[in-house]
Parts: sequence; C-alpha cells; structure tokens
Amino acid sequence: PGLGEWPTLPKAYGEVVAWSDLHADRGSNMEHLRCLPELPDTVLLLAGDLATSLDVIESSLRLLQRKFGAVFYVPGNHELWVSKNEGMSSMHKFLAILELCERLGVHTRPAFIGGGCAICPLFSWYKDNLCDRFSREKVNIPFDVQTLWPWDITGSGDTHDAQQPEIADFFLGLNARRIETAPRPGQAVFVVTFSHFVPRQECYSGPRRLCGVMGCRELEELVRRCGARCHVFGHSHIAVDREVEGVRYLQHPMGYPGEYYRKTWPVRIFVGGAAAPRDGEAGRPQLSERMRLRVLGGELKWLLWKAVWL
Repeated sequence: PGLGEWPTLPKAYGEVVAWSDLHADRGSNMEHLRCLPELPDTVLLLAGDLATSLDVIESSLRLLQRKFGAVFYVPGNHELWVSKNEGMSSMHKFLAILELCERLGVHTRPAFIGGGCAICPLFSWYKDNLCDRFSREKVNIPFDVQTLWPWDITGSGDTHDAQQPEIADFFLGLNARRIETAPRPGQAVFVVTFSHFVPRQECYSGPRRLCGVMGCRELEELVRRCGARCHVFGHSHIAVDREVEGVRYLQHPMGYPGEYYRKTWPVRIFVGGAAAPRDGEAGRPQLSERMRLRVLGGELKWLLWKAVWL
C-alpha cells in the first residue's frame, strides 16, 4: 500500500545486475551465455539487442531464465529488423516479442523486486534531438533500413525509414501508464529504469554523425518522472558509468566479439537493500565474489571448448 500501482514479484530478490547488447546470434556470444553460472537470487536487466531472429530471442530468454531468478527486458532496434520471409512489419514483430515474454514469464512491465527496489522498463526509439546543434538535415545516414514501419504509425514516408520521429513518439507513449503509477516522490524506493536507447547527450561519446540514431531527450523526461536513482541503457556499445544530477547512468554492453568495450558478465547495481558502488568506489568489486568466481569458471570452460573444437 502507498507504493503506487506497480505489482510486487512473488519472490524477493537481493541483487540486481544489468547487461545490454548481448547479440546472442553473433560469434561466440551464445556459447558464452551458456557458460554463465546460475544465480537464482539475482534479477537481470536486459537493455535490448538480445538477437534478431525470434527463435534466437526465445532460446536466449529461456537460457537466461535458467541462469537468473528473474529477467526484465526491453527490445532494441536489432530485435525489430525484419525480412520478407517473416511476413511481418517491425510493429508486428514488437508485439510478437511482448507476447513471447508474457508466455515465458519475462518481465516487460514495472514491478517491485524486494529490498525497497523497483524496476521499470521503458520502451523507446531515437530522434535527432538527443545532442545539441544536431539535426538530420545536417547528417542524414541510412540506419536500421532492415526495419519496416506501417503507415498507421508514421503517417507517411518511406516504410523502411526508421528515423521518422513518429516512431519514437509511439514507443514513448507506451510508457504513459507505468509513469502515472510510479512510486510517489519522497518514498523510500530505489527505482531503476532501463531502456535500450540513450536518454541524454552526456551519455553518448561516439561519432557525432550517429547522434540522430542514438536516443531522444523525451526518454530522459520519463526517467526523471519515475524518480529513478539509476538508469540502464544500451545501443551505442560504449560503456558508461556516470552520475548526472543525482541519477546514475549505466551502459554495460557485451557487444560483438572483439569490441573494445566488451563486458563478459553483467554489472551489479543493487544489492542487500542498497545501491551497489560504482566502478572503483572503495575498491569494492562490481559483482559478489561468489559470482566472479563462478563466471570465471564459465569462461574457463568456454576457452577449453574453443581449444578442443574450434
């Protein structure tokens, strides 16, 4: 009572970890996920770009559900790539993914997870307003042309043009109910929001020509309206861990094999009823020692598998 209308999970969890851009259909990523330890008391936040194929999305979610106590998830842009063989638009595929999550018990809605912590997934897309003095008219590059958008979403234009602002407006609008029912300001709740796309320009340090396809400023407004203490995102494959105006912003991407910012295990953001320390604070590890040792064991198994079979 008094904690808004977000539901509470039947089991209380003591640890929350986050990861993004697992791309389970690329290289050795899926085999790496198979080697993860089982952590039944840990909640995993997946900030999008899990895979493109519906079959791989399903098998990856099933695998991660076996590894973690609960999984929260928002789709990214790669999930919404479609082919002629699929016979569906990106919007139909988005709905199919939500139905899959509902069937599997993967969480795409907000919930309290125990210990005074609440998780709120935020649906999003990108516009050209994320960065100051940038507009699509200045730099117009093809991006996500593998998507297909129905005219009842965009109203006009090329159905393969993923940079139409109406697409972002549609996804942002899906968050209205969860924002309205968020915990009230002043309550002792540690709210973690997460999205696939970047919420503010301070969180993106990549090439300026890509500013128009990274995120949008409206997403930051939702983060603040939720009263978030931490926001997790993905998409750029650039690791971020910084605090801006009282909110911790975190990107922890697995990405593609060989990438500079590749993170081979998730980062801890909440544990034991309190926020986990940021990287380097007080010399404390990001993950519990138990998890570090078990993940290391998984990585060693993967290296042995490679040595024998590859």
